[in-house]
Amino acid sequence: MFEINQFVLKHCVTSKPKRPGIKIKENVRNKPNAISVKYNIKTSKGTIPVWKKTFVAILGIGKNRLERIVSRYHQTGGLPAENRGGDQISHKTAAKRQAIKNFIEGFNCWDTHYALVGHSFLPPYRVFGQIERKIKKCATIINPEMYVKIIKEYATVLRMGEDYPIFDWKMYVKIIKEYATVLRMGEDYPIFDWKSEVKKVLKSPGS
Repeated sequence: MFEINQFVLKHCVTSKPKRPGIKIKENVRNKPNAISVKYNIKTSKGTIPVWKKTFVAILGIGKNRLERIVSRYHQTGGLPAENRGGDQISHKTAAKRQAIKNFIEGFNCWDTHYALVGHSFLPPYRVFGQIERKIKKCATIINPEMYVKIIKEYATVLRMGEDYPIFDWKMYVKIIKEYATVLRMGEDYPIFDWKSEVKKVLKSPGS
């Protein structure tokens, strides 16, 4: 029984109905269904959706039992209790459920925040906000080194030319130009005039 319940939940997707009830009279509608269920089956080509009637026929169970399993899981997140001879199922996973809850409660949650204007990336520890808050506490900052000192408390600061070299590409281009060889057409290498050679061949007596 437990295996069938697991199979049903694995191949069904529940959601809240988006459409209202069917209109039967003016300004009067039928009460919409409590949940909307999509039934799926696995084939050699992948998972495909099927009608409820087809799904019930494949499993060989009653539609009422199918509705009870799906609605109970949608409302409470659990399976129907096995009452025949006592509940033989829920106590088997009680320790596992409690261990998962204890593990989740051990996480340190960060405060909810939204991206600030000008920052495309905002890390969860709010490093930009902490730096800005500390700078605002200073009445007046005259020496630019104060900014560097504050930022160093939260990040690594690298100075151009000191912590890593700076290359002047324009200077290296000038050096390359000085040593580059300039070749002139007709002076440094001959130009082959193929048109004149063709004319000579055509005008020769033996042609």
